Amino acid sequence: MPNNVCQQLNIRHAKLEDAMDVLRWRNDPIVCAMSRQNEPISEAAHMSWYSGVLDNSERLLLIGVLNKKKVGAVRFDYVRESTWEVNIAIAPELRGQGLGRKLLKLALTTFYVDHASESVSAVVRLNNEPSLKLFSALGFKQESHSGEFSNLVLTVSH
Repeated sequence: MPNNVCQQLNIRHAKLEDAMDVLRWRNDPIVCAMSRQNEPISEAAHMSWYSGVLDNSERLLLIGVLNKKKVGAVRFDYVRESTWEVNIAIAPELRGQGLGRKLLKLALTTFYVDHASESVSAVVRLNNEPSLKLFSALGFKQESHSGEFSNLVLTVSH
């Protein structure tokens, strides 16, 4: 993706009207296959979860926007003292264009504005090469692995 296009990528806090986009990205067959929960999520279950996410201080959901089009979401979940887990989903039709790296980098910058002393981890399936490569490119290192998943931690200073 040309740099001038990447520079137009912005990030913002999720809104209620983003709910169906987030559900569509989450229920994409590739995302389901790479998730800890492999089954698609029903609209009713998603809407119940989503409305709770928007008002939860232990969660941060960000939406990437490129030329007024929503392109993906990054979610941070508080998991334990000073540690948050990050998840990313890119619109299926836009994968492979370099948006994931730019979106995750913007999301981390936004996250650290309010959470400067917190650490960020990611749990990635061992066979999810694109995600492993993405997180590695941004400084995440494998801390451990269990079963089918690698536990990664961001080791660079921010």
